[in-house]
Amino acid sequence: MSGINASAAESDAILPSAVESGTDDAPAPAPAPSSSATTDPETSLEALRNLAVSPTSSLAHVPVSMSAGADPWADPTPQLDPRSLSASDKASNTSSSSQAGNAEHSAARNTSSVSSSNPWATGESENAAGPAPSAHKLASQEEYGLPRLGHDAARYWNFKKGFTNLNNGSYGACPIPVLEAWRALSDKAEENPDLFLLRTRDELLQSALSRLSKMLNCPTSTLALIPNATTASNAVLRDLYFQDGDGILTLNVGYGAVNKTLSYVYETHTNLKTKLHDVLVPIKLPASDDEILKAVEESIVAATAKQIKIRLGIFDAISSMPGIKLPWVELVQLLRKHDILSFVDGAHAFAQVPLDLQAADPDFFVSNIHKWGYAHRGCAVFYVPRRNQHLQRSSLPTSWSYVENASGQTNTWAEQWAANATIDQSSFLSVDAALTFAEKLGGYERLRRYTHDLARKGALEVARVLGSELLDPSGERTAAMVNVRVPVAAHCTQGEVDKWFAAARPWFWNTLQDEFKTAIPLYTYDSKIWARFSAQAWLEVSDFEWGARALRELVRRVNVGEVMFVDGKAVESSPSA
Repeated sequence: MSGINASAAESDAILPSAVESGTDDAPAPAPAPSSSATTDPETSLEALRNLAVSPTSSLAHVPVSMSAGADPWADPTPQLDPRSLSASDKASNTSSSSQAGNAEHSAARNTSSVSSSNPWATGESENAAGPAPSAHKLASQEEYGLPRLGHDAARYWNFKKGFTNLNNGSYGACPIPVLEAWRALSDKAEENPDLFLLRTRDELLQSALSRLSKMLNCPTSTLALIPNATTASNAVLRDLYFQDGDGILTLNVGYGAVNKTLSYVYETHTNLKTKLHDVLVPIKLPASDDEILKAVEESIVAATAKQIKIRLGIFDAISSMPGIKLPWVELVQLLRKHDILSFVDGAHAFAQVPLDLQAADPDFFVSNIHKWGYAHRGCAVFYVPRRNQHLQRSSLPTSWSYVENASGQTNTWAEQWAANATIDQSSFLSVDAALTFAEKLGGYERLRRYTHDLARKGALEVARVLGSELLDPSGERTAAMVNVRVPVAAHCTQGEVDKWFAAARPWFWNTLQDEFKTAIPLYTYDSKIWARFSAQAWLEVSDFEWGARALRELVRRVNVGEVMFVDGKAVESSPSA
């Protein structure tokens, strides 16, 4: 390759390589399996492993199915200012909104209306113009000999044409080469189920775990591949023995599904006449690391004074909503100082932040790989050091490898999760392809630099368009997700933001999907409504701007009364002439 201005075909060609050969030359893509191959029971392990890193077709021929940043509107409106009752909001919107409005007006184009029966049908021609490439220079967007990140990289994902994915954080997005590897392995399993499930699968799982152990700096025997982070939190909370008067420490920014699992555990122990205490730590954002650690330690001291023995502390590495980094390594150390087991819900951590589990040494840790690591959904890595594997006693569900009353020496933790009943583990086997795909883009470190810079600059653009504020203005808590306040007027919420938003949330989601062809999760925190944007390899700052304009239009409709929520349902009225 000649450099960063290499052709798209050259950039494409470096992605679908097979196992690294130690040279810069990428081997040709593996051919699709022939029909005769399906009858060969002696297929080599190496050939199967290569399927996990080699798609069956060249990406050079894959069309760009997602116009990242393309205008999702049928007719952009020149004036989209949110009409808030706040004078400060109005003042902050005046200059920037008028400039943006003029730009929108000059760029407006006539297109047919969105079909009511098919919200994806725009009627636009294949050559419909989108916004110009972002003028923002982003860290590591262009590096010598590597594919350019941003809109050029969108070709490696199979998004619906016109859809702008601003919500990687919820479900991730599987790249085309990884999808092809996943499908190929699924097909291979059907050729000879006995051979695959009783021999080949375990060897492929060990190959994936071996690569993960090097990346996470921990022994392979301490890792298991599971469907998602929620599975791990259920496994730990259901398996630990709690005694009357024990407590479980959590933060008020914890994940909702974990909170539901805790409710189940508390209910179960109440029925067993065992009283457990919910030690909830209030975190007021924005907050520094020291402020968060101080709040946690004060809660521990207060609980101890009440004769509550905190048995387990659960906290995120990066919380979901709000999407913020937490000082999880320091929290592990703090809990250990107080003889409290730590469970780190790192659902968003893998690939979004560097991880060294040997150095951090949490008691339990889990992270999804399908969110930021590009594995097929759903796939997570579960870490339990040898000293604690007998505490997490059973896989979910309990199956053949379970050993009663296992000790630290006799437990079968790894075996239980590796052969956990009859399930489809092809997503787990896609890890090899996902790791290789990331390597071909320059590695997770390059991707982290790009997405972090994109998140910071994109957040500023969203705040400018909305005339709003950031939850993390300093950037201390930001990795690749950002949180921007949605300026719904106070006269709409009437002081009951959570209640109002519970009714409004479906309308926001559906309208963003059906009318604007994007996904931006909204949530409430501290009696305000926030939007979470996720930065990813296929996005640029201009995409954040488009998403912000979509939100601004929805806020305008709400603030002027075009949309109201009555008895939990959206009632829309025609705008006055």
